[in-house]
Amino acid sequence: MYEIIMSNRAQSHLERIFRYIAKASSPRIAEGYVEAIRAECQTLSTLPMRGTDRGAKHRGLRTMGFRHSATIAFRVSKNKVTIVAVFYRGLNVSARL
Repeated sequence: MYEIIMSNRAQSHLERIFRYIAKASSPRIAEGYVEAIRAECQTLSTLPMRGTDRGAKHRGLRTMGFRHSATIAFRVSKNKVTIVAVFYRGLNVSARL
């Protein structure tokens, strides 16, 4: 199994997503959504090579979609997966990396 590491940048993105959803809907819904993203990140501990390989532009980077509304960007190394960023609602992932 791979260890899952959440970068400071990804953590900041999750906090922003929480605030946005809490304001637009409710804190309870925001918390559920962010926790679901965290749970999805944990599934990378057993299947880390999922998603799209973005190595042509960003060495070692992979991305995977979440519920058609977010993109999780991550890097896989020897025994860990680092969550690099979490992008919400159609942000241009390539431009922001």
